[in-house]
Amino acid sequence: MKKLVFIFTIVFVFGSLKMTYGQEVSSSWSKAKDRVWVGSNYWANPMESWQVANGRLECISGGLRDKENSTGPNVQLLTWQATEKSSFVTKVSTGKLTADVKGWTGFLFGIKGGIDDYRHACNWGVGIEAGLSAEGKLFIEEESLETGSFDKEVTLELSIIPVDEDNHKVTLRILNTDKSISKVIASESISGNIGITAHVGANKRTPTYYFKNWTLSGKNLSGGDHQNWGPILWTQYTLSKEIMKLTALLAPLGDNYAKEASLEIKKGNSWVKISNAAIDPFARTATFRIEKWDDTEDIPYRVAYKFEEEIVYYEGTIRKDPKGDQPLKVAGFTGNKDYIFPNIPIVENLEGINPDMLFFSGDQIYEDVGGFGVMRNNFSMEQSTLNYLRKYYLFGWAFGDLMRDRPTVILPDDHDVFVGNVWGHNGRALPKGERFEYGGYLMSVQWVNMVERTQTAHMPDPVDPEPIDQGIGVYFTDMLYGEVSFAIIEDRKFKWGVKSPEALETPEKAELLGKRQLDFLEQWAADWTGANLKCVLSATVFAQAHTTQGANKVYMKESDANAWPMQGRNNALKKIRKGFAFMYAGDNHLPTLVQHGVDDWRDAGFSFTVPSIAAGFPRAWLPKTAGKNRAQGAPEYTGDNFDLHGNKVTMWAAANPVVWTPKAGNLDITDKKSSGFGLVEFDSKNQIYTIECWKLLGDLDDPKNGQFEGWPKTISIYDNYAKKPYGWLPEINMVDFPNPVIQVENEKTGEIIYTIRVLKKNFAPMVFEKGSYTVRVIDSENGKEKVMKRQEVKILN
Repeated sequence: MKKLVFIFTIVFVFGSLKMTYGQEVSSSWSKAKDRVWVGSNYWANPMESWQVANGRLECISGGLRDKENSTGPNVQLLTWQATEKSSFVTKVSTGKLTADVKGWTGFLFGIKGGIDDYRHACNWGVGIEAGLSAEGKLFIEEESLETGSFDKEVTLELSIIPVDEDNHKVTLRILNTDKSISKVIASESISGNIGITAHVGANKRTPTYYFKNWTLSGKNLSGGDHQNWGPILWTQYTLSKEIMKLTALLAPLGDNYAKEASLEIKKGNSWVKISNAAIDPFARTATFRIEKWDDTEDIPYRVAYKFEEEIVYYEGTIRKDPKGDQPLKVAGFTGNKDYIFPNIPIVENLEGINPDMLFFSGDQIYEDVGGFGVMRNNFSMEQSTLNYLRKYYLFGWAFGDLMRDRPTVILPDDHDVFVGNVWGHNGRALPKGERFEYGGYLMSVQWVNMVERTQTAHMPDPVDPEPIDQGIGVYFTDMLYGEVSFAIIEDRKFKWGVKSPEALETPEKAELLGKRQLDFLEQWAADWTGANLKCVLSATVFAQAHTTQGANKVYMKESDANAWPMQGRNNALKKIRKGFAFMYAGDNHLPTLVQHGVDDWRDAGFSFTVPSIAAGFPRAWLPKTAGKNRAQGAPEYTGDNFDLHGNKVTMWAAANPVVWTPKAGNLDITDKKSSGFGLVEFDSKNQIYTIECWKLLGDLDDPKNGQFEGWPKTISIYDNYAKKPYGWLPEINMVDFPNPVIQVENEKTGEIIYTIRVLKKNFAPMVFEKGSYTVRVIDSENGKEKVMKRQEVKILN
């Protein structure tokens, strides 16, 4: 393990503490066991190109460089960054792993991106290059010096010292020789991250250079050891029905390191171990499942792991189940492009809101996140896994502090599994040469299951765990929290490919959710145990809630969203509305609030598609005909309309982008592309939902301007089954059944029409056709039930 050595003097400045000199850090790879992970105070780009082996750090591949301004494989120091006032010296011993390697080895400094944050610079930063070429040329930017051949290990020393108020002198030398080169540069240019690099150009997959004994000592550096990260990276957990599940994400280490982690909880002043969990060799996750969890109080926890010769910990809190104490606040996200990583405005706003629960609806990564290309099936399982993990680690690096102490639901979507669109077609393999429209998974079963393990292993147990084709796992389930019952569905996995032979031959039979999930929704809608409200969490919306897409604003019908297949979409909505459930989703790249229609407008539930965290591919809702029955003064794009597949939709709000082209690091442009996050308050006592839609740069103290036009909006539970009634059955007085569940069944067909928790003293069940009905009044908590048969319509609409 690396040893961090800090030698510093502390002085008082206006009552505060200030570090004035003597920051030092040094690697100790010579003492480390072989592993992938570089260490807690480094970030490796890309992770799969680096390893600690043979007592040194080795760059084993030039990688697949693809990001604009990328400077080749590099390792950046997390602990300390230079400022305009800094002076520092950094040294490293380096040599060739391959005799005929090209390119150069050495340093990067002044690494910075469009956002002033060391994590952003790690992935979007561009720095000044100083090093030694394979042919023996010493250089700082364009200044160079021929030194002869480079055929054995050398130690490079880079020193940067101020020469006046505005300039620094940069000197690069080969120690124990007279070879050195200097250059004066503007002081503002030296601020930023400091790193080492093995630069050989793109698509060079052979070993390049190695590094030993990297040290840094300096003055007026910023940062500190609180910026170290790992080997326990972050945690994700859920709590439902007194079962707590928690997944710890660990850095990729290897066979030389401990194979399990422990979970401890705090009792009084002591920590007590309650469980051990094996670390998955690919996902690098340890998942704990604890039954009979005390959900009546906040419980501090920590994950423990033995790394090298010491125990390291990661702490958090399992919050109590709020159970309706206050409205349950659930923050929603989608589309985590890395333009504005680490998403500081969103994280800061969420810290101010303090939501009870987080919902990430998909695309936690994109294939291009973090740069350096995407490794699909033409690479080994290990390479593809590390390639994915590094991208997913950016997600945890940004949101981990929020996830450590509140339940989090995460749904993998298409880009999470390295495909532009996923219609899983019940899990089959995508035939070689076919595009995603055919239906099926591009990546291997083992790899797909690894991805789902990293994102979903902490969620409540699947209600129907039987794997699908190829042995791909499932995670659709329900979760009860804060008197809200959530159905967590997989609206990608079972969906047929739109151009599959099956869909082309029998389009009327094309599946969306599949029978297993429809059966689950039927049962879930009827079960209100412990719940006053219901909500469906899905990756995308049951409509094409956009008309226009791309920077060229193309008006285009597409089948990515759950608008297609129409019959599958309608079947899903009919099941969902039986529980008067609200729908919460993402993927659209456009925030919308839609009331769905099956047979008529507004006869099904409301859905909210949240803004992208950082919108990439832009979309808008700009129908060619104005919406009907829209609210007075509302924009013409609102109101009753058809989506491009012919589905009936009522658009209540759509946050069309102002800007269509992104720019990395530019918060203002990203904000104008309709980026941000969603928030839904579930008021279980009054059975209402308040939907908020916050801009990326929205001010919490100015909600009118901080939210997109059309939000916030409050709806009732009854708005989620707003079908026009044929009439009403006799009124029920619930004196003996406080807050019962009412279930209405059509006696002719045996179909349950709907089930709902009623918090009124009197309730007249609505029905939608003439007939005879059975009404059940259920007090499930106390085991009481009253059945009233042969109920006829008493009041016609």
